[in-house]
Amino acid sequence: NTLFIYKDGVGEGDIFFSERQPDGSWAIPKPLPGTINSPYRESSVSMTNDESTIYFASERPGGLGISDIYSAKKNSKGEWSIIINLGPSINTDYEEDSPYIDYDDKTLYFSSMGRKGMGGRDLFKATLIDAEKNEWSLPENLGYPVNTPDDDVFITGTSTPNRFYFASERAGGFGYSDIYLVTD
Repeated sequence: NTLFIYKDGVGEGDIFFSERQPDGSWAIPKPLPGTINSPYRESSVSMTNDESTIYFASERPGGLGISDIYSAKKNSKGEWSIIINLGPSINTDYEEDSPYIDYDDKTLYFSSMGRKGMGGRDLFKATLIDAEKNEWSLPENLGYPVNTPDDDVFITGTSTPNRFYFASERAGGFGYSDIYLVTD
């Protein structure tokens, strides 16, 4: 019942949200409350099932690379605060983007240009080992047929286990970037 929207032209780009109304319509999008949005680009976002944590990509200063993945917790006022960079186990000197936290609230999928892959942006997954220590497993490249020499990004799962959608600029599509389904 919550839709997250990336809106360009507000600063360098910010994350907004809209909530589904009782009649099924969507409310006018508003910026996320709290300190997620900055004067820099905040793009992709994913929320845990219990709605207590958000993972997002940002180009804010102080990160490890061009764009890093961060987490934020919801405080008692319903604002997103306690922003933490996921650190070098996830982020590199280059660009990490499109985080998706799976339904288990422990498996993080994301795209990276800074990790060894097949080319362009590849999709990876890592598992949260210890939340209090911000400790993640070594990211695993999802490999072919998900990753190609082209850009593969924006993976998102469904409530059906091992069923994901992602965007790719691979040859043979219908446009510049197409949406694909992958299942086990």
